[in-house]
Amino acid sequence: MIKHLLVPLDGSELAEASLPAAVYITKLFKNRVSLIHVIEENPPETIHGQRHIQTDSEATDYLNGIKSKYFPKNPLVEIHVHIENVKNIAPSIVSHAKEFSSDMIVMCTHGKGGITDYMVGSIAQQVIAFQTVPVLLIQPSEKGQAKEFSCKKVLIPLDGNLEHEQGLKYAEVLAGHCKQSLHLLLVVPNFEDLKGEIAAAGKYLRVAVSEYLEISEENAIEYLTPHVKHFEKKNIPVVAEICRGDPSSIIVDTASELGSDLILVGTHGKVGMEAFWSASVAPKIINQTKIPLLLVPAASKQK
Repeated sequence: MIKHLLVPLDGSELAEASLPAAVYITKLFKNRVSLIHVIEENPPETIHGQRHIQTDSEATDYLNGIKSKYFPKNPLVEIHVHIENVKNIAPSIVSHAKEFSSDMIVMCTHGKGGITDYMVGSIAQQVIAFQTVPVLLIQPSEKGQAKEFSCKKVLIPLDGNLEHEQGLKYAEVLAGHCKQSLHLLLVVPNFEDLKGEIAAAGKYLRVAVSEYLEISEENAIEYLTPHVKHFEKKNIPVVAEICRGDPSSIIVDTASELGSDLILVGTHGKVGMEAFWSASVAPKIINQTKIPLLLVPAASKQK
């Protein structure tokens, strides 16, 4: 159950692209929302071509305006301005997520820097690697405007790793609140698509690794079948698909072909700033698509 959303805003229109998603989720779950702004130490005069918020009073007026525009007369929406100037905004937002017992952070990638943008690259790393809070990443339109949000067509990439199945639980939660169809996708890489240690091993054990990949494709059917049956018992429309190739490219292409509203990715539970990004296709996905991406860490639990 989603009971509390944390929505960090920096005062720019680009950051506000996350608000339609927050509104949509709030209508589904009747949850509380905290709109938050952290006062930055020695802030720049402009951000994304717009005047940067300089004082706590400016931040309060700004957040109240957002509240009135997007959540009129909603008593479950509150604003919070962190008035103590901080050098690094990301850790402050992460600590607020913990303080407020947030179930999800909804934020914008700002569109231009992709996953390397300072908010995504820093905040999402810390939230996913060190906490149990899912992060919903929204990218603005090409013109930097907020886009309508929905989650009726959801693509769920899987890789056979049990730690990554937490996304399935969130898909079930979302499906219970909206008419949702799920598309489960398991991508088995070809030999040339391998990365990391297994790619290094393949240089010396090409035949063995190739045979391993063939077996993986056969095992994929056995792996996906129970998940399909589970959702069918819940009367949730579901389709499963197995593909071969580069995982991130196939995920992005499939989401586009299906007209997916959301890509829901379960992430592993390793600890450390680089652990999430080093073993995940998520950064590649968000750099190749404008479709919202929900990252669910392995330790996430519905309350």
